[in-house]
Amino acid sequence: MSQSWDRLVTLREEAIAETELVELRNANQRLQRQLRQAKKAKEELVEAVYQAAKDAAVTVGNPPPVPTPKTARSKQTAHVALLHTTDWQGGKKTADYDLDVLGVRLNLMMDKLDTLRGLHGHPVNEAVILFGGDDIEGVTIFPSQPFEVHAGLYEQVFAVVRYKRMVVDRALAMFPTVTVRRKWGNHGRIGKFGELPDIDNLDLIADRFAAEHYAGNPRVVWHYEDLSYVQQFRIGNYHAALLHGNEFYRSFSSQRIVNKVTAWQTIYGFGDVYLGHFHRADSYGLPNGTKVYMTGSPESSNSYAADQLAAKSTPSQRLHFIDPAAGRVQAEHVLHLGDMP
Repeated sequence: MSQSWDRLVTLREEAIAETELVELRNANQRLQRQLRQAKKAKEELVEAVYQAAKDAAVTVGNPPPVPTPKTARSKQTAHVALLHTTDWQGGKKTADYDLDVLGVRLNLMMDKLDTLRGLHGHPVNEAVILFGGDDIEGVTIFPSQPFEVHAGLYEQVFAVVRYKRMVVDRALAMFPTVTVRRKWGNHGRIGKFGELPDIDNLDLIADRFAAEHYAGNPRVVWHYEDLSYVQQFRIGNYHAALLHGNEFYRSFSSQRIVNKVTAWQTIYGFGDVYLGHFHRADSYGLPNGTKVYMTGSPESSNSYAADQLAAKSTPSQRLHFIDPAAGRVQAEHVLHLGDMP
């Protein structure tokens, strides 16, 4: 009797194990199928965004080339204009900010660049433009975001491509040569955090299509192919780096930023650092005498930056004049953009 009972128990356990195995196999197949479907959906999403960016670039069209300005000559050493423009949040809608306001403020930024280059005291024949990321607002970064979006992704990409070209074209009207660097931000990512590669980003897509307008133009060097996490650049002997600012996560701690940047400096060897993300203009000295330059945003009334990052400032961007021979910042300007006409 005991042996029979043991045999029944064994058979029952084997049956249960077999059932569990079948269920696990079925669950695995379902998960594999769902994974394939999700992957396909994400690939289709990325493809759709790229197509929208291409359509936007085509629709913007090709305006006539900008005439080359005369090279300024002087006994003074020639300097280079460094424009750090970041956190446009193109598509954001608040009580006093939207795509139209962004366009007005970017034009005001270029007006101030034009004025300050004439007052600088040194000839300035070259501009380096840093597009610092979060050019696009996205639609799913934080819970309240859909209620603060002025335009869908298609319109956002369309507008940002147009505004990037406007900034570069206006710079070309002032300087014989223009060099462009860029870093992508967190608002432009496609999908939730970690769903897709970091470089599947609307900032990069808009930047690439804006850059293609200048293909073959000897006056423009646009480094859109560099996907390095830390964007390094040189202006003569001036060696600096461009970050977005989300590399430091939500922590708005000057000491955290200084510590991490100092560690990166020992690895890469750059000096000054430019970043945005925190929507405020500031600067921090580093132990080796270099600086972290923090640039504000053209937007205003950003409740997310105020609540989550404890950061708030008036609309602004940043302009420096670089002495390439000495390898240093010769003049610093915060371009305040709140005084709209």
